[in-house]
Amino acid sequence: MQFCEDDGKPRGAGQYGTPCPTGEECDQDAGFACVGTGAGDLDSYCTSAKCSADTDCPTGHECSAVRSGRPPCEDACGFQGVPGDERCVAADRIGPDKEFYCGPVSLMRRMCLRRDFCSECETNADCASKPNQICARDMKGNKICTVRCDPGINSCPWGFAAVCDVWDQELGIPTCAHRFGSCKGTGKSCEPCIDDDGCPNGGLCISTSFTHEQFCIDMTASCNVCPEGSTCLGNGCPLTPGGLAMTCYGGIDPAEPLYRKCVGANVNENPTVSPQNGCWPAL
Repeated sequence: MQFCEDDGKPRGAGQYGTPCPTGEECDQDAGFACVGTGAGDLDSYCTSAKCSADTDCPTGHECSAVRSGRPPCEDACGFQGVPGDERCVAADRIGPDKEFYCGPVSLMRRMCLRRDFCSECETNADCASKPNQICARDMKGNKICTVRCDPGINSCPWGFAAVCDVWDQELGIPTCAHRFGSCKGTGKSCEPCIDDDGCPNGGLCISTSFTHEQFCIDMTASCNVCPEGSTCLGNGCPLTPGGLAMTCYGGIDPAEPLYRKCVGANVNENPTVSPQNGCWPAL
């Protein structure tokens, strides 16, 4: 990865930007960890496993709230401790202003992640860690990382959730923006988000597997138990901002984190096509 300026951040072997397809390449002793989908992910990269603000991160990155897959060593945050797990987190590392903190479904931490579509920015350099990204204004005039696009086709990230037009009049070229109007909502189900910080009141920011659209699950709102099976349409859920009936995860076990929560909608209206989770219908 090439950068236009020297930001003084360490980029030696196993440090910022090092590919980590096996998950073992990062300099753990210096506080770096691998970000990716797992072993074999060619887009995975090493980054700092700890930050408190965007200024702690290199050019093109932001300090993001990340759900940790590591259990506490002792009971903490309402989660059962697993003292025998070699990856467990000690109690003195958990709490406000510490490396790990309490989240709604797991321990949380902050890491320097590459800015992606909908991340806030000031200049193109803020978006330079991903190919072809630029910084441009959206529908409401907010500057976001985005890409150039063709208004005649659906060429934007996040599938049906984004739309292409000339939103930044000063820039004067078509770019992608979120159909919600901005990349920030209030935390209600199916409103856009970048990380869990964008879903207040203990909400979750999830990313769909197909288009990578990101939206909130409002953990304070509940739907009803589904009459048959664990999921059903509507059943007490509101419509999405795009007017689709949400899916209620009625669940089976009340101990499940998403029990009786509204978890997005099926954007494929054709019953012969496999369901695809999202929040917005086709234009």
